[in-house]
Amino acid sequence: MSWDAYVDSLQQRGMVGGAICGLDGSWFVASAGSKITLDELKSILNNYGKDKMHSTGVNLGGQKYMFLSTNDFSPFSLRCKNGPGGAHLVKSKTTMMVGIYDETKKAEEAAVAVESIVESLINANY
Repeated sequence: MSWDAYVDSLQQRGMVGGAICGLDGSWFVASAGSKITLDELKSILNNYGKDKMHSTGVNLGGQKYMFLSTNDFSPFSLRCKNGPGGAHLVKSKTTMMVGIYDETKKAEEAAVAVESIVESLINANY
């Protein structure tokens, strides 16, 4: 499956946008219209789960998200909020997947959507 297909899977699961990138920050694929940049993803990777995120938040597609929490165990999810929507980010061994949701999706549903895709990446040794 191509990286684009993984991002398309997010939208098929009801996310309004998303992206996937390598943990080394050397490549990324973002959904059409999401405006997510590689620089934003690199910043997240560099600060993933650090206390600094509580004060700086997370920027995705030019929008600032309030950092809520993260797990320091697999699947290493990171949760953010922006108004009635938010973002759910999850790492695999070699990638980070970002799912953005709006008010039509609950945070828990977004988590299941993103984590199920990342689980398939983990099972494929990514």
